[in-house]
Amino acid sequence: MTENIKTLLSDSTTDEEKINAANNIIINYNLNLTIRQIMLIFIKARLDENYTYYSLKTYTDYGFLFEFLLNRNISMFIAMTKCCEHYEETRTYWTLSWCVSPGSTLYVGSNHLYPHYFVVNLYKNFIDHNNFNIDNLRMTEECEKEIQEYRSKKYGGSLTKAAKK
Repeated sequence: MTENIKTLLSDSTTDEEKINAANNIIINYNLNLTIRQIMLIFIKARLDENYTYYSLKTYTDYGFLFEFLLNRNISMFIAMTKCCEHYEETRTYWTLSWCVSPGSTLYVGSNHLYPHYFVVNLYKNFIDHNNFNIDNLRMTEECEKEIQEYRSKKYGGSLTKAAKK
């Protein structure tokens, strides 16, 4: 896990350290996001982690999630970040733990402990904020099919938005 991710997930780092870490992520990954947006997604992860009633995840699990997304699915990271920024507009409760597998073998996709409906709606919320590929995520065929269909309807089946006529 990179130092920037550790810094942003830690409860013991200062605001200044968190701002610097968020800025480093923006620069290192050439993201068109603000420091505030980066900070919000990590605050969401820390809040999810602290409410064990809602989350079965740990600091390491969230670190794995962010490391995976920043290195293998940056468009999904952007979608999650933008969705987090507009959390109230999603009209549904969601938690980042639904994206990480339970147990000792970590993977990103869907957590089988949560109902299919929750997982599909979570990814639909993300897709509403940015188009991303789900091919490198592990999830049931049923979830994948519904998410791909939704993504195809919204973005025309490609990873670029259709041109306006």
